[in-house]
Amino acid sequence: MKPVPIFFRFMRVLWPSFLGAGAVSAVVFSLFDPGTARLPDALDQLGVMGVYTLLFFLLWLVVALACWVSTELGHPGRR
Repeated sequence: MKPVPIFFRFMRVLWPSFLGAGAVSAVVFSLFDPGTARLPDALDQLGVMGVYTLLFFLLWLVVALACWVSTELGHPGRR
């Protein structure tokens, strides 16, 4: 079997995790408004858009790790 290029291996994880993070952040931000919440000083200095951005990238990282683990567990004998 021909090995899959590294670009496609990354995109196999990053693209679905991007969509998942977008869906999760839509749900989270429909329930949580950083403009009205009491935030720590470090997050308060970022502003509302900074908090949105930071949380989206954190959610993307968490969902990407879940996708990566799922991919690795789905093909145990691949290596």
